Amino acid sequence: MAEKNKYIRQSWVILAVFIIAGLNPVFGKKKVGTTIFQFLKVMPDAHGTGMGDAVTSTINNANAAFYNPAGLTGVDKLDLSFSSYKYFFDVKTTSISLAYKMGLYGTLGFHFINTDIGKIEVTSVDQLGFNDDGTFNPGLTGETINPIQMVIGLSYARSLTEKFSFGINLKYAREDMIKADADGLVFDFGLVYKTGYRSIQTSAVIRNFGPEISFSDDEVTTNNSEFESYPPPQTLAIGVSGFLIAPENSLFFLSRNQSLRAAFDIIGPRDYDQQYNTGLEWGYQDLLFIRTGYKFNYDTQGISFGMGVRINSFRGDYSYASYGKYLSNIHRISAGMEF
Repeated sequence: MAEKNKYIRQSWVILAVFIIAGLNPVFGKKKVGTTIFQFLKVMPDAHGTGMGDAVTSTINNANAAFYNPAGLTGVDKLDLSFSSYKYFFDVKTTSISLAYKMGLYGTLGFHFINTDIGKIEVTSVDQLGFNDDGTFNPGLTGETINPIQMVIGLSYARSLTEKFSFGINLKYAREDMIKADADGLVFDFGLVYKTGYRSIQTSAVIRNFGPEISFSDDEVTTNNSEFESYPPPQTLAIGVSGFLIAPENSLFFLSRNQSLRAAFDIIGPRDYDQQYNTGLEWGYQDLLFIRTGYKFNYDTQGISFGMGVRINSFRGDYSYASYGKYLSNIHRISAGMEF
């Protein structure tokens, strides 16, 4: 018992340090455009996005690496997940995540995200004008470029007690815009605490914690000039969740065949005001799931919907997210397998 209490005290001390580090003066202010690697904010998983990304205290498969690495302790042995979606302007993103539980030694994880921005035609003012056949050339040179964004991450998670778990990510992020590129290391650190009261769980996670990063370019460096550096999009998320309906440990109603989980996350981004994610997930016999979520105080994001199926060790998920009047809606598909 004394050993368990020591682990819990140490975990709360670590959490307090990360929260203090996260709650720096830039939090709580609108400072849009003051962080680098904005793609780190976009989650690829259809399960989580279907619930409005309010899953830092609930997700317990390989995709926990994207939200809260402490959730990887929920993997039984080996878990593999794949996601794909088309973002704005034909930008395509695919991801893969893998988690392996090593018994008492904790859980190891790996994840990879690749964003293909697509081919972009190069233009130049030198080519601007009329062609010999009388047609107008808007500056096309005949060349194309293909910028990319990618993330490679390693995870480790462990349960300190039956109620308390922690996890950490080490992520290498890279953005290649052809004329300039940037890369760097960022960290995630998360905790999950099962309160022991009915089904209530809480969580806290710092995402994208790291030093300032700047773009670099050989031509610019030759001219003894450098790009300005910016911090990564560090985010503090604190979550709580519980079953309103469940076969056991429900907050309100018991049902043998149905479940209804509610989740709420408070988000503190470095470059924006405080935000709020809410989510609901209805389940039938742990086979069929219907999800919805809503995000408050976002420029464009709002309501989301999703559904999922779980057949033996296989799971499949779909989500729809609305981005307002002027941006296209985003559809995500994920598939996973437990071994």
